[in-house]
Amino acid sequence: MRSGAIVAGGLFLTAGALVASTEPKELTLFEAITAALWGSTGTYLQFIGTAIVFIGVAYLLTAPYAERRDTWMQLELLRYGSNHRWLIAVVRRIALPVAALPLGLSVASTAWYLLLGGRTFTLPTVGLMPWLFQLLVNGALQLLVYVLVLLTATIGTSNRVGGLAAAAVLLALGFPHRQPQPLLPVQLSGMGYALDGWRSALPVTATLFVTTTATALIALLVLQRLRRTT
Repeated sequence: MRSGAIVAGGLFLTAGALVASTEPKELTLFEAITAALWGSTGTYLQFIGTAIVFIGVAYLLTAPYAERRDTWMQLELLRYGSNHRWLIAVVRRIALPVAALPLGLSVASTAWYLLLGGRTFTLPTVGLMPWLFQLLVNGALQLLVYVLVLLTATIGTSNRVGGLAAAAVLLALGFPHRQPQPLLPVQLSGMGYALDGWRSALPVTATLFVTTTATALIALLVLQRLRRTT
């Protein structure tokens, strides 16, 4: 409960810093959120803020599994009967926070927009549905990719070092760049990918879906190795 409150507080403060950097009085609500959550092709503040939120939450969700390795893991695998059932159970367990993060980030950003004097609510020119799809669906998928990557690294090592190393790699791969990289499965939650509507949002979805599938398969291989060595 306490850790959840700390995460929520950090999320709210981060959203405030990001929205404040966009001069919200001069923008509509949707423009301010788009600019605040722009992603890797934006400012360093936009990159650091969103990267820390998404990768940080993914790390918090997966770090406990470093302490549940070996005997606990064997008992869990026996309980579920197979590696893939265990992995499905883990995904179900973290599904709520994964879905809640982009939603919470958008609610916090809206609150800060109003607190900072923003009062214009014109709908985005690309359409509301692709804009929301990029924010909520691709945002959740990006977090799921991070969770699976960090989970695989965590259960593949005997401590949290693997998860920290994987988080550092994800952070480095998402380092700001000038051109959008829809084939690189990091920082694809950025709202810059909503600018062309469905034409830019759906390729991101495809990349994240393929990456999720590939990472899940790798996680199953790691679990199989773990079964053989313990």
